[in-house]
Amino acid sequence: MALAVPATLFSMMRGPEGGDTVAGAVIYGVLFAINAWINLMVYRGRNWARIVTFVFLLIGAYYMFVPAEEPVPAGVIEWIINLVCLVLESVAVFWLFTQPGAAWFARHR
Repeated sequence: MALAVPATLFSMMRGPEGGDTVAGAVIYGVLFAINAWINLMVYRGRNWARIVTFVFLLIGAYYMFVPAEEPVPAGVIEWIINLVCLVLESVAVFWLFTQPGAAWFARHR
């Protein structure tokens, strides 16, 4: 989540000016809170949170590699940060679904 902060800032700098910046900050804040809550639920051994994390990873990977029609495309640094985030999230999800990570969820059933 720490690497998502600079990626979010880059994304907001590319976005529209004015009042939309505040709305964008609120939306990103809500999304960060939801992500933190899902991570907490994974820590507590909730299997549904592990599955939601996997689905969010797939959605994020899709939108990372599908060309978007944005008024200002992402810069190289932003793209690299997003790629590093995607790789780290992929490794974490892999660990959630393989041993010994999968055993964590079996204990909490």
